[in-house]
Amino acid sequence: MPASPIRRALRVAAVALPLLLPATVRAQGPAARGTAGDDSVAARLRAAVAPIETPRARVWVEPGALTDAQARDFAAQFTVGVDAIERTLGRTLDRARYGTDRIDVFVAAGIGASHVYAGYAHMRHTKPWLYLDAARVRTGAAPYLHETTHLVAWRFGSHSLREGLASWVESTVSARGEGEHSQLFGVRDVASADRLALAAVTTVDGEAALRAVGRPGAADAAITAGPPDARAAYYVLSQSFARHLVERVGLATTLALMESDAADAYERLTSRSLDAWRADWLAAIGGGPSARGSDR
Repeated sequence: MPASPIRRALRVAAVALPLLLPATVRAQGPAARGTAGDDSVAARLRAAVAPIETPRARVWVEPGALTDAQARDFAAQFTVGVDAIERTLGRTLDRARYGTDRIDVFVAAGIGASHVYAGYAHMRHTKPWLYLDAARVRTGAAPYLHETTHLVAWRFGSHSLREGLASWVESTVSARGEGEHSQLFGVRDVASADRLALAAVTTVDGEAALRAVGRPGAADAAITAGPPDARAAYYVLSQSFARHLVERVGLATTLALMESDAADAYERLTSRSLDAWRADWLAAIGGGPSARGSDR
């Protein structure tokens, strides 16, 4: 059967835009990067250039990667984004953890997938460092709002909520004109995330991803190391579900759910099961009270 236009859009977006492959600090695979490469990039740029310093960042740009104007415009834009993320979350960068309230941003060719220091193992480390591919910064497709959210809200027990909430923050902040939306996996705003999520749940990849949405712990290996369609479905579903929780139980409770890896977290914090929340969410976006998201 030919793919629907929305499914084709999901596939094209997943291939064309920077991939943030799901994983947790315990998972292995493409996103479970080591620290040697990140340390090497940081050392190379620090030896080659002086940073652009702002009240919230030190931006290190590889020589020739951006024009001076582009680099300074991005540094200013990034600082606005950090402040906006903190206001949105009601949290500030953890100075006690990081020893600073400024983020080191390394912009260079060949970074590939934008990421925080050590990728999904960042929670083991105390470096507020962010790595962005220069080509994506130039085109406005670098997910710096999403990644910076991981630095501010650094604890996580649910990988799905970690990624979904960061994507929701990106959509929320950019909608206020306080940063650029990377349009990762075709998402342009909160509403388009819901539309793509509704399209995704009707696909084989979406049905598989649905079982991991909102769940404490790691994403399924079939998703973390899977094809672009599977990752795209997982991300748009996770963002839509995180938005639903924020609107129903509030941001503070959603953050607490994200930080917990306990199997009974939903019952304790919301007096409802994860399955009940999934059914409620699917009904809200037009997918009906489905049992496809059940882990049982």
